[in-house]
Amino acid sequence: MDSSTRFKHVADVAWRRKWWVIAPAVLATAASLALVGMTPKVYRATTTILVTRQSVPEDVRSSVTLRIEERMRSLELQIFSRSYLERIVREFKLVSADAGEAEIEVACRKLRVQVIPELDKQNFSWFRISVDDRDPRRAAGIANRLADLFTEAHSRLRASQATGTLEATENWEQRYRLELAKRDEEVAAFKKQNLHELPDQQATNEQLLDNARSNVARLTADLQSTNGLLVKLRSQRDAERATPVAPSLAGPAAGGEVGRLAKLQRDIEGLLTNYTEENPLVKRKRAQIAELARTTPPNAGAAGTLENPAVAAPPDSISVHIAAVENEIRALERDRARENAKVYAYIAHIGNAPRLQPKFLELTRDSDQAKRELDIAVVQNEQAQHVQDLEESKTGDQFQIQDRASPPTAPFKPDVFQYLIGGIGLGIALGVGAAAAREFVDQSVRSEDAFATMFPGLAVYGVIPSLDVDLKSSHRSDARSHGAGGFA
Repeated sequence: MDSSTRFKHVADVAWRRKWWVIAPAVLATAASLALVGMTPKVYRATTTILVTRQSVPEDVRSSVTLRIEERMRSLELQIFSRSYLERIVREFKLVSADAGEAEIEVACRKLRVQVIPELDKQNFSWFRISVDDRDPRRAAGIANRLADLFTEAHSRLRASQATGTLEATENWEQRYRLELAKRDEEVAAFKKQNLHELPDQQATNEQLLDNARSNVARLTADLQSTNGLLVKLRSQRDAERATPVAPSLAGPAAGGEVGRLAKLQRDIEGLLTNYTEENPLVKRKRAQIAELARTTPPNAGAAGTLENPAVAAPPDSISVHIAAVENEIRALERDRARENAKVYAYIAHIGNAPRLQPKFLELTRDSDQAKRELDIAVVQNEQAQHVQDLEESKTGDQFQIQDRASPPTAPFKPDVFQYLIGGIGLGIALGVGAAAAREFVDQSVRSEDAFATMFPGLAVYGVIPSLDVDLKSSHRSDARSHGAGGFA
């Protein structure tokens, strides 16, 4: 059977069995309309929440670690949590006040089926909470209440995190301040204990060492000169004792004073060959001369002269002069010993510097590290304070209800159009199936082609027209004129 013949056969079957399809379709449509009328009406209310990003400069970074994206990804879990659903069930009196745990659980499960969250998964800029319920007012109320619970919980969570971060940064700052104070005390104690041995004192120590060595050299030269003078005085004393001299008119005491003045004058002349008037030794000699000049009697010059006091001075005056020179020698030796001690001390300071330098560097390095950590903690604390201010003023990342749900006027379910399409489709399907089944069990031969197909070995000698043809058709007279016929 070619395609044209098959198409004609199908068209013939469809025309002959049209009522088999139309009748079930009409009945199914009527049934769907009746079902729409009997199905309880369900209303859907929707609340839309927008995400408002922080309206602060970019350099103020939030320390709240829970980002908007994370909160929105967990939206469904939060909305369907038992704490949320139970509050809604009790507030909207979906269970009695004295309901048991099992009854509350059943009500929460029913409410969970009624709630439909919708999320902007691309930009995370909005989300919706829809609620289906037979009561439109209750549907809107549940949707708005769920949105309020979610936004309030988010604000409390962010404020709590900001407060916790601020407390942590304050503790860090206090701890680093204490650590820095401890390090500074250790550095100060080390400097106090090793004041002259620190690396930064080396230049000063070297300069002081040079000065001390110069003082030692000068004092050594003074000692040599004074020792020479002492030798001369002792020789003179021994010579005078061997040759008696007439006593001075001024007396032994006056001669001794004059001898001391002459000796001090000679000492100054010797010192001025090497030093200036500003030298401490020269100043001290000048002070001694002034004191002796003030206490010496006017007639003391009769016994001798300052230029050569030993000539006329009695023997006891030379002894006094020798004693003064010996005292001067002892003073110079003490000064030289003191300067030598300084030299040894400065040498020790310079030698100890390399040994103390690693310890000093370690202490200062720890102190510098504590300072850096404190600076970081101060910045973090200021940042945390800014974030807390943002959360308190609601200028950070927040959820804002854009469109609150209102009681819907038209039911969301049942959908009349869907019911009609479904009814018509079901009726047509049933009709087509019934027509196909009826055609399959019908064994009537309705055309020459069908007869030739069923009995290919038999020849057709004549065709009896169909008696079902419309009487008004132009072929009715031809059918009567031909009379009875058949297949052979």
